[in-house]
Amino acid sequence: MPDAGSTDGTDGAGRADAAAYLPAAFICEAEAWLFGQLAARWSGRGRVVDAGSFLGASTRALIAGLPASARERAPGGSSKPLVALDRFVVGDAYVQKALAKLGQARARGESFLDLFLDTIGADLRLVEVRAGDVTRVGRLDAPIELCVIDLAKSQALNAHLLSSWFGRLIPGVSVVVQQDFFSPFHPWIAASMASMLPSFDLAPWRIGESAVFRLARPLDPERIAAAAQRDPADAAAWEEAARWSEAFGADDMKLLRLGRCVAMAAETGRRARAVCEWESLSSETPPAACPKWPRLLRLAGRALGIEPTHVATHEPEPVPLDSVMR
Repeated sequence: MPDAGSTDGTDGAGRADAAAYLPAAFICEAEAWLFGQLAARWSGRGRVVDAGSFLGASTRALIAGLPASARERAPGGSSKPLVALDRFVVGDAYVQKALAKLGQARARGESFLDLFLDTIGADLRLVEVRAGDVTRVGRLDAPIELCVIDLAKSQALNAHLLSSWFGRLIPGVSVVVQQDFFSPFHPWIAASMASMLPSFDLAPWRIGESAVFRLARPLDPERIAAAAQRDPADAAAWEEAARWSEAFGADDMKLLRLGRCVAMAAETGRRARAVCEWESLSSETPPAACPKWPRLLRLAGRALGIEPTHVATHEPEPVPLDSVMR
């Protein structure tokens, strides 16, 4: 796992290279730095997967971190160590809005693959680009050494990624970054990862909405299958997730607790419990270094049929990168 004291020669250059693309990204500078540091430890035993590349900021960060050996060899007989996957098509309003802010107006259904290719430039020789639905273009036959996931946008997609890729992870080597792990509106990610806790070690910090897991022990197919089918509203999933409290701390656990509220919102028999938990969270001190907390709390309340009349608007100053990474 990377730490703030890393001095492998990629830190400064990698962060600067990745940061140049951040205006076109859904990642923050700290996440770009993290991706570069993780890629710097690539050994060549498996592929590097960037699942949800958008315009290429995460891909650039990974490329910047890859060691020189990545330009000479790659696993599985491929000359390209990194696989970048995305539909590369405008399908959601937030994607359309992000492109418009960059002066790249695109209609719904229109491709932005050309923008991704422009971002990657000459380093495309290191990247195998898979454009399309991950259920059609996401098959990977080689082992996976580093997997950065920003495609688990539905419970079905999350299940597909787990079933298709987690059996390709290498015990003692592979690292998984779940970019939406702390998003309350993707609770299936935390629920499924919780059921695989016996096999994974996790880094005890949150960067943006990302969490980092290292496959420390073998992951058997039955456990992967169970994780893929885990109901995010299932109480057992959150009992398992509660074991993360020592690693993440109470503040970060508030985001996971809010995710549980959202998961239970559609369950008639559990809605009252979800409302009680939401009311408890709304009365507590907002989590540190989470400026989006008031908005997340309001949106979760609406999912429960609550229109908040008052939500704390305390927005703490961002925590410096080095202190997050320690």
